[in-house]
Amino acid sequence: MRRGAKPAKSKVEAKPPIARKSRKSEGSRVHDLEKRLAEALDQQTAETFYDPASADDSSAECLFDVRWAKTLTSSALNALRQELEAEGKTQLFEQLKTFLIGGSDLPSYDEASARTGLPRATVKTHVHRLRQRYREIVRREIARTVSAPHEIDEELRYLCNVLAEAA
Repeated sequence: MRRGAKPAKSKVEAKPPIARKSRKSEGSRVHDLEKRLAEALDQQTAETFYDPASADDSSAECLFDVRWAKTLTSSALNALRQELEAEGKTQLFEQLKTFLIGGSDLPSYDEASARTGLPRATVKTHVHRLRQRYREIVRREIARTVSAPHEIDEELRYLCNVLAEAA
């Protein structure tokens, strides 16, 4: 063996096996939850918004949670609307908000493109930015209700569950 040379490794030691991540990163899981939240939101009329029968379990706690979730998401949507009004983009918001609130009949990007008169790629970019900003506002609103920053993701998951059960 030459001086200063490292000893040869056996085949077993030569290359450790590459461990594949079987789980998504925390950020990716949170992003998926936020995306499902945006898709799960369904704007209700004022009557169903406060109708106790709209909740599966009409217990006081369940009813409170459903109202809280709907109020929080509605507040976030209104905050986004106000931001876009300040930028002079009210019409764009009104035409693309269905991509935020979800529902059973989401338009295609091609339909939205025809409605707005913008290219499909531009519509997709606007929708992406609206969803991103909406998620930020929802997270900000949740952050105001929890005692520590690490509780935001847990509360967001709970919000998604409450809305999914109420739907």
